[in-house]
Amino acid sequence: MEKILITGNGFDLSYGLPTLYSDFIKILNNLTNNSEITIESIYSNVSSSEFILSNYNNVKFDFDEIERFKDEFTSNKWYAFFKEELEIDTWIDFENRIELVVKKVLKGYELIEQNLFGSRTIYEQEGEFSQDVINNDRELVYILDKFGIFKSDVSGQYLEFNKKYLKIRLECITGVNINNIAYSLETELEDFKVIFEKYFTLFVYPFYETIKSTENNILFNNINKHYTFNYTSTFEQIFGLNVSTHLHGEINNPENQIVLGVNNINVEISNGNPFIKFTKGFQKIHGAIKFSFIKDLDKGKSNNDKSFFFMGHSLDTSDQKYIDEIFDYVSFYKDSKIAIIYHNNDSRASLISNLLKIRNEANINSLLKNNQLKFHTTKSKELNELLSEHLITLEDIL
Repeated sequence: MEKILITGNGFDLSYGLPTLYSDFIKILNNLTNNSEITIESIYSNVSSSEFILSNYNNVKFDFDEIERFKDEFTSNKWYAFFKEELEIDTWIDFENRIELVVKKVLKGYELIEQNLFGSRTIYEQEGEFSQDVINNDRELVYILDKFGIFKSDVSGQYLEFNKKYLKIRLECITGVNINNIAYSLETELEDFKVIFEKYFTLFVYPFYETIKSTENNILFNNINKHYTFNYTSTFEQIFGLNVSTHLHGEINNPENQIVLGVNNINVEISNGNPFIKFTKGFQKIHGAIKFSFIKDLDKGKSNNDKSFFFMGHSLDTSDQKYIDEIFDYVSFYKDSKIAIIYHNNDSRASLISNLLKIRNEANINSLLKNNQLKFHTTKSKELNELLSEHLITLEDIL
C-alpha cells in the first residue's frame, strides 16, 4: 500500500523552525530595531526562540548578507504595511490581508470615479479632495496612504492625489489610472516575494544541517509520495527522499515559483482585470506550478489503495479542493485510509472543527466507522505500525 504524506506549516514548526508569519515579521523588525546583528537579537522573540537558542547555537549565518538584506526589505511598501499589522496570526490571514488591500483599493477607485469624476473633470491644481468622496473610510485612507497612492494632509480631512496614479489630459484630471495602481502594487508584491525567499534562505535554511545531524526520527522514512503546501524543502533535507511535490511553489526554484496571492478578485472594469496577477490561478500557471495531485498517481496501476497522512496541516477551507480530493478518493477505495496527526487535544479539536466545515458529518462518521479515518499523535504506536506496514513493492509501482 502506498503511503502518501501531506504537510503544512506545522510540519516545519515541529522542528523548531521559525516559519510562522509572526516569526517572519518579528525577525525583519528585529533587524531594523537592533544596530548589532547577533543570533540572540534576531531570534529573541520568535515563537521557538528558546528551542532555537538552545539547539541551534552552532549554526553559521552569513551576517554580511543579512546586513545587505536590511536595505532591501525596509523600502518595500508591502513590508511597510505588514510590519504594523499585529493581528495577523497565520499565512492564511496574511493572504487575506493582501486580498483586503486589493479590494479596498478597488472600492476607493469606484468611489472616487463615481463621486469626484462622475459628471466632471477637475483642474490639475485642484489636487486635494475631501474624504467625503470615499465615505470617510479610515481604513481605506490608511491603505491609500501606506501604498503612496494618495496621502492625507496634516489635518487628516483631505487627501492629495499622487499624480502618478491619475489620468491627466490638457492640464485636467479626468480620472484615476487603476492600471498604474495595479502595476505598482503588483511590482511591490513581486519584490516582496524576493524578500520572502531571502528570509527563508538566510534565517531558516541554515538550520537544516543541524537538524540532519541530530534528528533520529525515522517516522517518515518509508513515505512513497509527499505533497506539501510549504515553500520549504524541510522534508527533503531531513529524510533525503526525492518524492516531494510543492503545491504552492518552492523557495529558490525558478521552475516552481512560489504562489503568494489571493484566490480570486472579481473586477468589472472595461479594459479587463488589472489585478489578475494577484490571483493564485494566474501565479500557478505563470510560475510553472505542478498541478498533478492524487488522481494522477493511479495512472497505469492495478492497486489503488493508499494510506494518506496529514502532518502539520490545518485542514483549512483554503485548501478544500485538495482535501476533498483525498476524502473522495478514500470514500471510493474502501481499503484506503487517512491518518491525521495532531500535536495535542486542542489541535485535534481544531482539526475536527475545520474538517466539519469542508466535509459533511455523515461522510466523516462513515470513514471513522470503517476505520478509514483516524487521529494520531506522533508517538502513537498504531501510527508507527501503519507507516511501516505493507512496504511498497515493485508491483505497486508498475
